[in-house]
Amino acid sequence: MKKEPIGKFVERRRKLLRLTQTELASYVGYSPQAFSKFEAGRLSISLLVAPSLANALNLTLDDLFARRENDSQIVNKPLDPEIISVQLQFFRNARGLTQNELAVKTGASVRSLRSYELGDAVPTLTFIDRLLEEFNLESSYILYKNPMMMDTNLAASIRSGQIRTKKKKQLYASLLGIFSCFVAAVGVGVAQISRAGALRLGLNEQVDEASQLYEAQLPVVEPSEDDTSASNETYLLSDIDL
Repeated sequence: MKKEPIGKFVERRRKLLRLTQTELASYVGYSPQAFSKFEAGRLSISLLVAPSLANALNLTLDDLFARRENDSQIVNKPLDPEIISVQLQFFRNARGLTQNELAVKTGASVRSLRSYELGDAVPTLTFIDRLLEEFNLESSYILYKNPMMMDTNLAASIRSGQIRTKKKKQLYASLLGIFSCFVAAVGVGVAQISRAGALRLGLNEQVDEASQLYEAQLPVVEPSEDDTSASNETYLLSDIDL
């Protein structure tokens, strides 16, 4: 039988304990508006708040995900994202599933699943809930350190692969930073050259304008009639007294 949506279960349990939505939302670090959407099934909350949520509802983490209303005073321990990422990848490999296959079964994207397994992102509470329901698991099998998973060669290999991937990402980030600085330096040089060219062009234009202004201020001397007639007179050699 399909389980009740976890948001509805939390809402029903909250009302049973006479807690307001605002009180429970504040306890787990969410706004009343966001928590209201979670209870309505329109928003998923971080998996890391699941222990606090179970504590507020007087439940173990296993009972919260299994929708069992067994009152408990056990304080659920905080979750370690690194353990979850390793055990999630271990579980998928142990089941012989590809990332595509597990993504289809849990309704997650392959990109999200890859991020969960690499430890780049923490799985959502909804994702883990679907995973547990699909494979009929207790939450502690995946969420808390499981010796059957962690103390194996496969787990060591997974952790080693995660470390190598993180080192590669750090190297790529460093190279990208160096390249960005180089591009910025080239951009500054080009800008300086452009400014120098513009300055020279501006100076030339100013010189041209000054020359034109100077020429415009010079007096214009027009030739007189006498000058004109004199210039047009012709003298013969016989007319000149020697």
